[in-house]
Amino acid sequence: MEKEELYQTKLKWREGRLALIKRYDPTSYTIEEATRCLGLLNLELPDASQELVEQELHPRRSTFTCFLRLPSELRLAVWKLLLPGRRLTKLVYYGTLWDEDADVEITIVPWELRPRDPKLPVTLFVNQESRQYTQETYHIVFQQMTGHIKIRNGMIVPHERTLCLNPVLDQVCIDMAEIFDRHNCFQQSYDQEPHCFDSVRTLELRDFHWLSFDHTMGGPELVDFFLFDDEWVKAGGILRHFRNLQSLHLIARRDLPHERIVRLAKGARKSMDDLLTTWYTHMMDASEVQEYSGGVRIMNSAPKIFFHNWRRIEARTDEAYLNDARIFEEETE
Repeated sequence: MEKEELYQTKLKWREGRLALIKRYDPTSYTIEEATRCLGLLNLELPDASQELVEQELHPRRSTFTCFLRLPSELRLAVWKLLLPGRRLTKLVYYGTLWDEDADVEITIVPWELRPRDPKLPVTLFVNQESRQYTQETYHIVFQQMTGHIKIRNGMIVPHERTLCLNPVLDQVCIDMAEIFDRHNCFQQSYDQEPHCFDSVRTLELRDFHWLSFDHTMGGPELVDFFLFDDEWVKAGGILRHFRNLQSLHLIARRDLPHERIVRLAKGARKSMDDLLTTWYTHMMDASEVQEYSGGVRIMNSAPKIFFHNWRRIEARTDEAYLNDARIFEEETE
């Protein structure tokens, strides 16, 4: 069949004049012509008959079934690459509301403002090997008593958090207002993974604007709480769960001018040093008693204190964590 025989020719009035129009006629397309076209197509496709290798002509599979046959060293290298990098975890309670009938303090936040914690590492969910590898460095804590959430239908339900923390790599912060932890909320979290929190070396205390430690803005209350509250049962607040800190970073409130921050830091630096040194010294003495009686919690020394202007809540390198927005000692002298 000639090529021209596949088309019909007609005269049509188009754009104000007669035009000769060619139109493809499928009724004249024979099986012989189709076979010839397929033969030409086979010449264009590499290994169209799949004689050399079997090909998948459907979308690629999303799994690699031979992964478990790889050497264990390669599999562990893959799990290591899938672990998250350094993250910052905020240990915080979300607002407060006093329930007079129940005589307890309840924390309630709207559903839209519920906390967004760092996601759990994906390696916790792949298989048993990846989960075990992750748990060698990451500690999982089911944190309760973090308040209540008002869900979309108006019901108020208790809120719980699943924290996954690498104390060697990750960074931790809390709000300065939560340092008291008067209801001992954090004890339940600490009891699950004491080794994790004992291994934390740096801690951020956010928003220290109200705290000057000069006996004019809450200083006496804080001193009494740290040194005398409940005969040391709850003294020190949440800090008693971080007994091996090497550095404590106080971060100023965002809307405070730099000059006022420097004044606050100047009044707080020595008082804070004296307060924490006294408290940590007592806790170190208590640790020695625990060690002598078979306990395992040992406190090394009081952490070094650093003051900072406001900075974003985000994970940083060790150098940036120490120096970003830092108020150096010569500024407060």
